[in-house]
This record gives sequence, structure tokens and C-alpha cells, in this order.
Amino acid sequence: MIEALTRARPPVVTPTPEPPAAYLFGDVLDEIRFNGGWQPARVAGGLLVGAHFRCPDTGEGYVEVEGFIAATHADDLKDFGRYLRTQWRSAGATLRYHFPTAEVVGWFLSWRGADPAWDPDALVLHNTFFTQPWQVAVQVPADDRPPLALRSVGDQWQTSPVGLIRPDAR
Repeated sequence: MIEALTRARPPVVTPTPEPPAAYLFGDVLDEIRFNGGWQPARVAGGLLVGAHFRCPDTGEGYVEVEGFIAATHADDLKDFGRYLRTQWRSAGATLRYHFPTAEVVGWFLSWRGADPAWDPDALVLHNTFFTQPWQVAVQVPADDRPPLALRSVGDQWQTSPVGLIRPDAR
């Protein structure tokens, strides 16, 4: 495991009621939303890449998402899990090529229409592929609803807002 660097949380477009577990750049969020709405009958999913840090004020870990890889459109969450099982190795090669200094900080699911079920299968998927306590799952509705970050705590999800990093912070 790579130790987290201590770094202040990035400046956000809109303040959140609590410190986010995940921060995304606006262009990354827009691209994920586009993917989620592209095939209305399917969900879009992929791996989030970036870096993880420790907040000097609270000591809590958080991630900054700079992009995503291994994205696909799947029938449902189980189908996405099957995809990850077959593509995990090639995702690692893609990460090394396109984002050589980044790490997998979690995964996302995006969709249009009815919200997919985040049932025990989602926890199994998360706890199988994303075993670090700072890794997150991010729900991104394809409409204007805000994304939501989730972390696995035992056999339950712990949710937090997602911070949208100010464009001038790059």
C-alpha cells in the first residue's frame, strides 16, 4: 500500500456540509455523466484514478480523481462486476500507460433513469477489488443530481458528498 501524503483538501466550487471522501475535477464529472446517459438502458462503470491524501486538520483520508479507465456499459451491477473480473489486468496496463503516476482510487457507476440497487453485490464488488480503506465508490446520476461517494465500512456503506474541485486549482 502506498502511504498517503498529508495535503490540505482542494478548494471546491460549492462548500459541502461535511468533508468529502472524494474530489473530482469538473471535466471528469462531465465525462462520467455523459457516459452514464449515453445508453439509457445500461449503466456505465469504470475505475477512478488519481491519488489519495491525508487531511492535516482531521487526519482523514480522501481521494482526488483525475480521470477514469476501463469504462464499460453493463446491464447491471453484477454485469459490471463480471467485466472487472475479466479486465482487471488490462486495466492495470492502461493505468501505467495513460496515468503513470496515478493509482486506482476507486470505481464509479453512472446511469440515466431509475437508480440501480446498491445491494450486497455492490459491497462484494467493492471489497473484492478495492481493499484499501481510502478507496471509494462514486454514484454519478447522468442528470443534475449531485454525485455521492461511498466507502465500505464492515458490511455497510458510509456515504459522503463529492467535492467538485475549482477549475483554477489545477
